[in-house]
Amino acid sequence: MYGFLNVGSVSKTEWHPFTFTSGEEDDYIEFHFRKVGDWTGKVYNLLQSKADDRLPTGIKDPPRIKVEGPIGASSQGFSDYSTLLLVGAGIGITPMISVLKQLLVDPGKVKRCYFYWTVRDRDSFVWFTDLMDEIFEADKKNLLQIRHFLTSVKYDARDLGAVLLHHATRAHKRTNVDLLLGQQIHHQVEVGRPDWKEELESVREETTDSESNCGIFLCGPSKMADAVYEASVDVSKMNPGFHMYFSKETF
Repeated sequence: MYGFLNVGSVSKTEWHPFTFTSGEEDDYIEFHFRKVGDWTGKVYNLLQSKADDRLPTGIKDPPRIKVEGPIGASSQGFSDYSTLLLVGAGIGITPMISVLKQLLVDPGKVKRCYFYWTVRDRDSFVWFTDLMDEIFEADKKNLLQIRHFLTSVKYDARDLGAVLLHHATRAHKRTNVDLLLGQQIHHQVEVGRPDWKEELESVREETTDSESNCGIFLCGPSKMADAVYEASVDVSKMNPGFHMYFSKETF
């Protein structure tokens, strides 16, 4: 779900769209943003000036924030599929967080959900470490399979170092300490860009129903969207009785 936010103490006239990461069952509204522009920079500095760890909210004298919404998202209808595949690139993880939370409360027809998150730099994983840990702990029925990819580390079969790193990160999945991040993490980070045809074919092979459908919901750059869509078409053509339906939001 989306909404428009207004922080009057920063600007009474500016409204900015953001994706809510809170689920429908939550009794609060949650959103995440990056400090990348004038408005987000001012909001960040405002909140930092009011930070106080001694308070339950962590904020003293919290600013008044107005919300316009919620507004429907491109991921609506996700619970209508027996197999679900969510793809988020960078900050494109935010709409997917909301979906994951809702799935754990009411999965609908979903029997299995695959979530892919790709980021360009190592520090980006810090954004949602705690939140992803909470989702992992809440997944009591093992509904989710979560994959993280660090795309700035390119895989090149001609580069011995890249080959060794690629295989080392995959072999290291047996532990709960990530080789790249050097810390405990529930979901191991893999290097390079996903081979989407290989990934989608793997999803199809793991689907036990003889006839099934798979909903793909993506939030990321158009180049990634094109790659995932083309792979979904190829896999659907190759496997009668199994069809992938694609929906996207690009930035």
